[in-house]
Amino acid sequence: MNHSLYRAALERFTDAGYLSKSLLRDAVEDASQPSLLSLLRHGSIPETVFAQTMCELFDVPLLTAHQLPVQAIAELDALGSFLHQQEVLPIDQSTAGLRLAMVDPSDEFTLKVMRSKCQCAVIPVVAARSDILAGLSRLYRQQVDQVEADSSAQAMPNSAITDIDNESAVVRAVHSLLQRAIAAKASDIHFEPYQQALRVRFRVSGVLQSAGSIDQSRIAPTMARIKLMSGLDVTQRRQPQDGRFKFPADGQLIDMRVSTMPLHDGESAVIRLLDPTLGHASLSELGYRQSVIDCLHAAMRQRQGLIVITGPTGSGKSTTLYALLNRLNLDQLKVISIEDPVEIAMPGINQIQVDTEHGVSFAKSLRSVLRQDPDVIMVGEIRDAETAKLAAQAALTGHLVLTTLHTNSAIETLARLRDFGVPDYLISATLKTVVAQRLVRLSCRFCQTLARGADCEHCQSTGYLGRTAIAEVLPSLVGVDWVNSKASNKQLLKSIRLDNMSLADDAARLLASGCIDELERLRVVGDEALSNLEVNVSDAVEHS
Repeated sequence: MNHSLYRAALERFTDAGYLSKSLLRDAVEDASQPSLLSLLRHGSIPETVFAQTMCELFDVPLLTAHQLPVQAIAELDALGSFLHQQEVLPIDQSTAGLRLAMVDPSDEFTLKVMRSKCQCAVIPVVAARSDILAGLSRLYRQQVDQVEADSSAQAMPNSAITDIDNESAVVRAVHSLLQRAIAAKASDIHFEPYQQALRVRFRVSGVLQSAGSIDQSRIAPTMARIKLMSGLDVTQRRQPQDGRFKFPADGQLIDMRVSTMPLHDGESAVIRLLDPTLGHASLSELGYRQSVIDCLHAAMRQRQGLIVITGPTGSGKSTTLYALLNRLNLDQLKVISIEDPVEIAMPGINQIQVDTEHGVSFAKSLRSVLRQDPDVIMVGEIRDAETAKLAAQAALTGHLVLTTLHTNSAIETLARLRDFGVPDYLISATLKTVVAQRLVRLSCRFCQTLARGADCEHCQSTGYLGRTAIAEVLPSLVGVDWVNSKASNKQLLKSIRLDNMSLADDAARLLASGCIDELERLRVVGDEALSNLEVNVSDAVEHS
């Protein structure tokens, strides 16, 4: 890139008030590897302003959305993941060369790759980022429609996925599965060797459901395609691998995290779909009742102390942390997160990726972070005694620390911190609140009055559509009482129930309002409800 043009762009955006001093400083410091696209991804510069600036600075045409006809180019089928990672859209190809819509027309790396692949000249044009992403979605839809027509599969139904007889068809078939998973709002896609085939399942609202199967002769190319998209070693089948890629859908990029695992009879893969909107969701949008929101907001206003979100795997803890970070992402606060992995990119937050293979652990990162003058620290998960003690000490020395623990209830968090060796005085002095949560499936509102799930296109005939959070809160005063008086878990549970804050109570509230059904209540909080019943029986015995 021409560095003078890069600085000219920075000056324009700064003069117009789109770049803050901190963003400008970071951009200038990174001038050795300048990226105009990274500026746009910060979200502070309107797309139309950015596109017009690129057009004027680099003297290339600016195309609007209706000027972006999409022509599938066979030679580019294998470049699908590269196109959406670089956010570029092939428009058409002629004797003059390939016209390529770009957000940043100065991206020489992308231009070089495209010239090499197409063996022709590449003519850059500028378009708004959202228009390019929407165009990529249309391009993939064209490819999927073609393979569906060829195989008469009728939108790839939940039966065997067959008639994949060439590399391009494999690419389109995998993309079709990804599109289906996104449409179904799946959180994960599972590929598993099963009875001479590759079984495909989607996890929707926390529950796995069948999504078809892939014939044995098509397993190897399908797994190879998944590995290629996520930057993994295609030839490695004896070691687990982890990677990620981005996939365009509905005008936005969906981050996909991939894990492969060798099995006795083959190889499995799981693709985690990371919803980019979750990083911008508020607590109310996640479904928390107002009393929980008020408690968390009060804890965050104190600007120091320890806030713990707890629950089993898949209970939405990370999403809640992102909602808290989103509220704390202010110009006057320095916010640093330590994550494993970084699931959602959040402009304005300094995000650290844990890498234990190279010695970057939660504890080691936390020690270093404390020398970075942070106001807010998010520790993705407390897994060991060292991290627990460091987090509590950081909370004691003027930092607001957000973290998660794997416990089944808010009460168990206190005992877990003590088990990790956190002194009682630190627990008492730093713990501001603990929220235990679960996710429950909401009854489908479109088929509630009919036979549940009967041929309902909205919920895929499952009877459930969407999820919401239920929670119980352990206020800081209850934690202090437990530390000081050594109260039992049963006594603490009684104190929580006095405020009608238990998980079972929250589930009962949703059941009474018709938001969930009895089966879902029992699936999610059956054990908690039984525990509360035992407390009530115990109370009756004590007072008889």
